[in-house]
Amino acid sequence: QSQLAFNNINVVSTNDMLNKNNKALYIEGIDGLKTGFTDSAGYCFTGTAKQGDTRIITVVMGTKGKTKRFTETNKLMSYAFGLVN
Repeated sequence: QSQLAFNNINVVSTNDMLNKNNKALYIEGIDGLKTGFTDSAGYCFTGTAKQGDTRIITVVMGTKGKTKRFTETNKLMSYAFGLVN
């Protein structure tokens, strides 16, 4: 889910991977999890996706840009699901 309404406030996710229309980043079964940034860690993302009975959790740290954390996550998840599916 890329956005939700809570107490009449619309909250939009910063996780670009949740957008099914974003073919470059979207992974089937992606359901979260957490973006972050600090000067020392760079742009980070902990992601989770489930396909069938298999759940993959990835952690990407130290990227130089907001989108790069998602492209690296996409690579990791695609590789991991390719091994188990």
